Amino acid sequence: MKISARVDYGLQAILEIAAAENHAGRIKADEISNQHDIPMKFLESILADLKKANLIEGHRGNSGGYNLAKAADEIAIADVVRAIDGPLASVRGMAPEKATYKGEIAGLTKVWIATRVALREALEEMTLADVLNDELPSAIARKISSKEAWRRRN
Repeated sequence: MKISARVDYGLQAILEIAAAENHAGRIKADEISNQHDIPMKFLESILADLKKANLIEGHRGNSGGYNLAKAADEIAIADVVRAIDGPLASVRGMAPEKATYKGEIAGLTKVWIATRVALREALEEMTLADVLNDELPSAIARKISSKEAWRRRN
């Protein structure tokens, strides 16, 4: 799975927004941009997607900035990915179950379905609060505890 820059930056931004709620309240886009070296125009576009998905709220004025639209433990990482990039898994731009194959390779559809299931299991389980608390759900924590999980395969 390739994680787009938009998703990576979006997760950084929404996690900063969630963290700000625990401390000072709202956080301004320029603070996020400066802290994480995210180009401001790019960040504004991402924040607009998060607002449209009702994950964050934006407020104008001196005391303005962004805050979460619901609690951090109610926002799954999958919610953020979908808000920014759309479905978790697609094959040539379509849902995995729509990717059908003929003959002896018909089973390939199941590979794409299994891939989507694995992504859902991970990204729908983890919330913003889990990441901020550095406490992943136990099933996921077990899966990433091995050295093999941290090694890239080519």
